[in-house]
Amino acid sequence: MALKVIGASLRDQTEMFWLSVKNRLSQGQSIGESHEINLIERMAISINYLPEKVKECFLDLCSFPEDKQIPLDALINMWVEIHDIPETEAYAIVVELSNKNLITLMKEPRYATSKIFLTDFISWFSCFTCWNKQKGHSNTLLMF
Repeated sequence: MALKVIGASLRDQTEMFWLSVKNRLSQGQSIGESHEINLIERMAISINYLPEKVKECFLDLCSFPEDKQIPLDALINMWVEIHDIPETEAYAIVVELSNKNLITLMKEPRYATSKIFLTDFISWFSCFTCWNKQKGHSNTLLMF
């Protein structure tokens, strides 16, 4: 999604502009505030189109630290208890979020287990979205 936002901003730009963006990105700098806003807006649209139960589960991800692995069993058990859904539905939600690149599903072949990984942006975005939704009294789990 970030690549789409960056690509759209580069469309019809000069070679000099492209080089400037390349240099800023290679140094870990932001392209500009408008690009960050565009990325947040596009992410919000993606989240808003999720089915309500999937959206609620996505927002629960703000309960976990960024850049850490989350045991799949723990996440599924949490969703089963909080959202009163069967394990099969919870796993289907994991797969849907993974297919939409909102989480990374990692399989541990040595242990026949799986874990979830949240990037710092996805973790931040789930918290940002959850915090904004809390103003409307969401049932999402928040742990600060």
